[in-house]
Amino acid sequence: MIAKPLKKPLAAASVLATGALTALGLPVAAEASYPGSTGVLTAGYGSNINFQGGGSLKPTHPKYSGVESVAWSPDGSRALWASHEGAILTVRFNDASNVWYVEDAKSSVERRHVTWRGTGSVAWAERSSGGPHRIMTDSSSDGWLAEQVSVNDGADYSNPDGAIDGRLVYQRSAPGASGSDVMLYDYYLGDTPEQRQRLLVTDAAQPAWSPDGTKVAFARSGNIWVLTVGDPTSSDDDSFLQITNTTGDGNPTWSADGNTVAFTRGGGNNVFTVPAAGGTAADSGIVGYPAYRPVNANRMVRLSGSSRFGTAVAVSRSLWTDGGAQSVVLSRSDNFADALGGSALAAAKEGPLLMTPPTSLNPEIRAEIVRVLGAGSGKTVYILGGTGAISARVEAEIRAMGYDVNRRQGANRYETSVRIAEAINPDPHLVLVATGRNFPDALAAGAAAGSYNVPGSDMSAVVLLTADGALPTETRGYLNTVLANPDVRTDVYAIGGQAASALQSNSYQFMDLVGSTRYATAYFVAEVFFGGHRVAGVATGTNWPDALAGGAMMATLNGPLLLTPGTSLALPTEYHVDNNSGTIDTGYVFGGAAVVSDGVMNSVGTWISPGIAFTRLVNPVAAPAPALRSARVEPAAPAVTLPTADQIKAAAEALDNHQR
Repeated sequence: MIAKPLKKPLAAASVLATGALTALGLPVAAEASYPGSTGVLTAGYGSNINFQGGGSLKPTHPKYSGVESVAWSPDGSRALWASHEGAILTVRFNDASNVWYVEDAKSSVERRHVTWRGTGSVAWAERSSGGPHRIMTDSSSDGWLAEQVSVNDGADYSNPDGAIDGRLVYQRSAPGASGSDVMLYDYYLGDTPEQRQRLLVTDAAQPAWSPDGTKVAFARSGNIWVLTVGDPTSSDDDSFLQITNTTGDGNPTWSADGNTVAFTRGGGNNVFTVPAAGGTAADSGIVGYPAYRPVNANRMVRLSGSSRFGTAVAVSRSLWTDGGAQSVVLSRSDNFADALGGSALAAAKEGPLLMTPPTSLNPEIRAEIVRVLGAGSGKTVYILGGTGAISARVEAEIRAMGYDVNRRQGANRYETSVRIAEAINPDPHLVLVATGRNFPDALAAGAAAGSYNVPGSDMSAVVLLTADGALPTETRGYLNTVLANPDVRTDVYAIGGQAASALQSNSYQFMDLVGSTRYATAYFVAEVFFGGHRVAGVATGTNWPDALAGGAMMATLNGPLLLTPGTSLALPTEYHVDNNSGTIDTGYVFGGAAVVSDGVMNSVGTWISPGIAFTRLVNPVAAPAPALRSARVEPAAPAVTLPTADQIKAAAEALDNHQR
């Protein structure tokens, strides 16, 4: 994954001016459709997103005007749109003023043809100063590291459309050619843009994936056709069906159930629909360039027990199948000091983080170790801290149960954090530094760091501790060692004001993620290190045990750990789940209603949902963890550009001003 910086959320202050859809000289395409149990046909036109059956959504913004193209998130909670000026933004389905940036406009850069891609990426067509269009992609929220996926061959690439699995189809016009072809882009077809792209259909334009990703509708000679796609490496088993028989039909898009194709007719903006199998076309009654809005129910999951031990077990059982973990990380249950780096270690070692009293192995925890590792399997239990934290007696009992023990200990909490970091990677790419004298900043950092450490990741991250504004000798020694390694670039982040003061006073170069509250700091961590994620976790910011176990789970699932007061949703946390609601399909709440109220849980569920009831679950049994993990459509390159101080400063100003 890639570190993601914040971008300033948008203040809603003015009404958009109307503008021609073709103001930039590029035809607008219909956009991606995603599976859904229901859905509504919409169309972007002028300044509005129009809805079949009546009503419209007019995104309001003080700087940008118009709706050049529109596409809906997989759950239907947010619409992605391109402005006439080339900004790419999202707007909430029921609030025209709830607008967030994806990409800011750039001078002399045209952007059109937005589409969702997979569950957490977006794509669009872009050109600079009249040159050929190219296909770009980025995270669906707070994007800043846009990547080109189309080939640099002088051709014009436009009209991208994304499938649920991340593949793209788009239109290619060769230099000097009067027509166009439709191309398929699949990251897994090869190592270069040329290898990942193949010709799909000749003499075709404006392609659109079906919701299940098996068919592509396209325009040819004024009619709509449907291609059934077979083997992606060959066209031998592809089949074609013409579904309209007139002139001037274009811009096809699919209904959420895959049964209907909407399109524009007569070379204008009137939207018609036709059965996907072919049949009689009908006027939809709306104008613009069509995009179906799927509506899919999201879910909220509460993981809790009657005690901190029960909650830790519930978290473990929800993620790890019987015998499915490769290790267990075990911390003491009465003090957070040695455990603050444990979330990052648990993700790296593929197991849950559990806790026990210092001098005896809790019976619930003992049973969960046996369940999750398998009886006498010889797998490893990592103990955090010395024998004063978890006694030699407990260690002996675990060994007698048939497990190896690896104790990560130091003379104090700071050295223990170094020993934990060394067990993850002695040469990490990222070091997140937080105070060790309180828990909130380090717990948010642990989930973020751990998300880099899962198997298959090309980066690693660790958490180190400060003594509030002082930098302990142990932490300084580790930093000096890793920063002196010429073979690995290591970037340092201060999580919270105390860590920033400690690093600053010792003249380290670092990025600071410092909020005015613990909730704001957790928000910055979430926005910087996550983007396009499917899951988000919420725990109380006033106590640590539930957040400790939950942070390890979120690290494994590649989602942030957000904090909130127990009875009201913290505003920074609300901002994050709102901005990312287009991709978050599951919210986790750690702890019972006494620590995070049902009202807070309902608020999170409402923000991530598209206006229909979300599903509520309590302590579900695990599906295999890798199947649940939020994944990038494509692996990140090992060398990445990290956030700048100016970008992080802009995020802080946005939050402090309570702008959306």
